[in-house]
Amino acid sequence: TANPSTIVEMQNNANEFFEQYVTDIENLSILGQINYSKKPYVDVAVKASKLHFANVLTIVKAYMDTIHIKNGIENMSAGGYLQSDFRVKTNFKTLESQGNFVVREGNIYDRNVGLLFEDINANFLLDNNMLQVKDTHVLINKQPLNVSGKIDETSLADVKIDANRIPLPGLYLAFAPKEIKDTKFIETLE
Repeated sequence: TANPSTIVEMQNNANEFFEQYVTDIENLSILGQINYSKKPYVDVAVKASKLHFANVLTIVKAYMDTIHIKNGIENMSAGGYLQSDFRVKTNFKTLESQGNFVVREGNIYDRNVGLLFEDINANFLLDNNMLQVKDTHVLINKQPLNVSGKIDETSLADVKIDANRIPLPGLYLAFAPKEIKDTKFIETLE
């Protein structure tokens, strides 16, 4: 769990702060500074109560509808939840971190493109100035994707991603920017 005094200190010096209540008892707070200059750094704290994906989907749809962004969220469903309480600070040479980010029983289904993410389980452990990824996996249209590894205090990454038969056409339809899809850059992914 992130140190509360550190969070208060960041609130006094932060460039960015975001807080969103999804329900009266579910909320997300993101506080931090990110610099992309010649001396890049990230200093971010994220705290989330038990956020249920179905509630987040409802809020996102409401925002997008309110600002008239065309979306297909009414054809999506979600289950499971995430919890988070971490702080990470890096200049991409050293890493200071504490806390965790977890996802349990996650699933997201998009009927628009026939894409199903299920059995989502994620464990990002940030204690001892190290990011460890343990027992993290998802089934994408019944095909497994597993992630494990760590980033140590010197920002050295050792991450293994194991994927087999992942449905690239569905992922492309779901996540590629509209501008890229419109150029017909990729004729077929089959």
